[in-house]
Amino acid sequence: MEKTENWYFTFGSGQAHPNGYVKIHGTFSSAREHMHKMYGPKWAFQYNEEEFMPQIKRWGLTEVK
Repeated sequence: MEKTENWYFTFGSGQAHPNGYVKIHGTFSSAREHMHKMYGPKWAFQYNEEEFMPQIKRWGLTEVK
């Protein structure tokens, strides 16, 4: 059974929310599926919380509500 946790999805330049991110709680697969339902393929990367937290400050990212 896949572990549930917070997943973070980023957008690249030229996409709907440059320097933005979306946080979704679920398994790797369910979070990715939810992101596809909301934004289709127009996002950049998926990260777990440990990988993502340092990037908020480094890149000046803001959460998309």
